[in-house]
Amino acid sequence: MRITSSGVTGPQNDTESAMRAFAAPVFIDHPIDTPLEVIQRITSSPRRWFSRSRGVSVGSVARIPLFIAPSWLFAATVLLFGYVSHLRYRVPELNLPAAYLTAAAAVGLVFSSVLLHELAHAVVARWHGVGVEAVTLWMLGGYTEMSKEPATPRAEFQIAAAGPLTSALLCGVGAAGAWTSFTPSWLAELCGYFALTNAAIAIFNALPGLPLDGGAMVRAFMWRLWQDSARATIAAARAGQALAVFMLGFSFGLLYKDSGINTGVLVLVFVIPFFLWSAASHTVRRTRINQRLSRLTAAGLAKPAVVVASNISLANALKAAAEGGDARIVVHEAGSLTGIVVEAIVHATPLERHEHIPVGQLARTLPTHALLAGHATGPEVFRGINQHPDTTGYLVTHDGSSSASALLGVMSELDFAHAIEPPWQWSTVIRGLSWSLRPSGKQRNSGDTHR
Repeated sequence: MRITSSGVTGPQNDTESAMRAFAAPVFIDHPIDTPLEVIQRITSSPRRWFSRSRGVSVGSVARIPLFIAPSWLFAATVLLFGYVSHLRYRVPELNLPAAYLTAAAAVGLVFSSVLLHELAHAVVARWHGVGVEAVTLWMLGGYTEMSKEPATPRAEFQIAAAGPLTSALLCGVGAAGAWTSFTPSWLAELCGYFALTNAAIAIFNALPGLPLDGGAMVRAFMWRLWQDSARATIAAARAGQALAVFMLGFSFGLLYKDSGINTGVLVLVFVIPFFLWSAASHTVRRTRINQRLSRLTAAGLAKPAVVVASNISLANALKAAAEGGDARIVVHEAGSLTGIVVEAIVHATPLERHEHIPVGQLARTLPTHALLAGHATGPEVFRGINQHPDTTGYLVTHDGSSSASALLGVMSELDFAHAIEPPWQWSTVIRGLSWSLRPSGKQRNSGDTHR
């Protein structure tokens, strides 16, 4: 599995470096994070969807940092004890200590196989000029973080196919060892286990749905066919969602037929389908957000505003705003924009003072970063908001100057967030559930896949 720093499959641009990660979704009438914070979380490094941190550093291979997530220990423990029981049944001449040693070797081989799988992605990615930031092993295998997306569908396909192909080759090595008649029985069993697990890794990762390698290969094919990477990403992610539903139904069918429930079946039933669904849904959402973001301009986001002199009364300013269709009030002095009057300040001002207090006294001074040029693109606006968040609002002018005659309107963070992703509807509940079921669990203020 691989992840680019721009998304499980999304494109990378300069905006990405400015994006911050947040952990909780926004629900109807119950904000946990502001909408803009949710957008920032979704479009930040996808690795943070998997986990708040990579885990424990265990060195590097070919200058690629290696990490082991805490969940890896849980998976290793389950594999160890599960294989000990199987091994003692298959090779009864092994005593208990020898069985545990053999099982530990088997677990080591499994995770070495996963590591080789991920390193295959990394090597091919580097060959195509894509930087590799890290390789992490976690409960369901591993993922490779890449600095950017491959430039062509061919590169995407080759990087994705490298992992399953490596696992298939390792399966062949294990099978050859298991079929060698002169090996000891425990060694033949170990080789067979190595072959079986690598076959499972290869087959599972070749399934045609994101975030799996097979999904990335489907995406590469669609990208080449349609010449549209975003459309191809959404199609491959939808395939991943369908795959998750199929796996869940298939798994419940196994439980219905088999009264014995073991750990492996439970993982198949609950963890893997929900992981696939959550990751695929996250990919669809972030791809659509990036599509909307690329179409935005500051001028298109500007809401009506009226410019008033700083010395007029608040009552007259409110009257001018009402005549302008509930426009925002912007204050100027000598033709230069100096501030904006926010609704909260107006509500906090007693009615009897509206006729007497100058509006300039209530206006919040606007710093230079609160001035936006009307031609600024969506990514440019997003980058500016992330670098200089301002809840007061932003003034959009023709050329980004403070001239009152150049004012186009006022934009708030909420306006920008809702333009990227429309106000929350009932589907937000499903999105929140998807987020809470990510591998690291739902975390507040937390902080990229081929398997």
